[in-house]
Amino acid sequence: MNYLVFQNGQQRGPYTGPELQAMLAQGTLSGSDQARPEAGGAWSTVAALAGSLGGTATSSTPGTPAFATVPAYAMPGANLNAGPSYKLFDSRAVAIATLFGSPVAGAIVMAINYSRLGQKSKATLAVVYGLLATVAGIALGFVLPQGVGSGVGIGLLLAMMNIAKSAQGPAVTEHQQQGGKLASGWAAFFIGLGMMVVIIGIIVVAVVVMAMAKPSG
Repeated sequence: MNYLVFQNGQQRGPYTGPELQAMLAQGTLSGSDQARPEAGGAWSTVAALAGSLGGTATSSTPGTPAFATVPAYAMPGANLNAGPSYKLFDSRAVAIATLFGSPVAGAIVMAINYSRLGQKSKATLAVVYGLLATVAGIALGFVLPQGVGSGVGIGLLLAMMNIAKSAQGPAVTEHQQQGGKLASGWAAFFIGLGMMVVIIGIIVVAVVVMAMAKPSG
């Protein structure tokens, strides 16, 4: 399992458990610095996490409490009496963006969620996979019969919605339970619409280039 660390006002990582223990032993991290699993969970102290991993740790600030009850969304030092200041998109918003702008638009919506949750690497991967799915879907749409091509589009839409539920549903639910709000479906719609314009523009340019490159009869 990998962990994120909050130190000197910045989020760092991810680090493996052994890396956390080594950095703590070397003095790179303080036992009172805060950390949590990259996949989500409560913020705790590095000392508490190192102890749970079987290591021995000492905090440079004796008596510093472990923040085991801090919700996953909250950055250390945040006002825990208020909900998170950012908004997350739910799976319906991902479906809306996908419907109007292909899987890459839905992936962008998911990437925004990952970014707001501090999971930058997952945000990048989401966009890459969404782009690949879009290219594959467009290619199949040109090759397969019209009715079958429509079925591919519906399948991609359902797949994106289910992926969003599975990958981000628990985080979105926790976000709401802690008083966080959902991002507007209209924002997802405009993301999808913008991506649709981009895709159409790319296709038009490709068709024009191919037509110009074709030898005249």
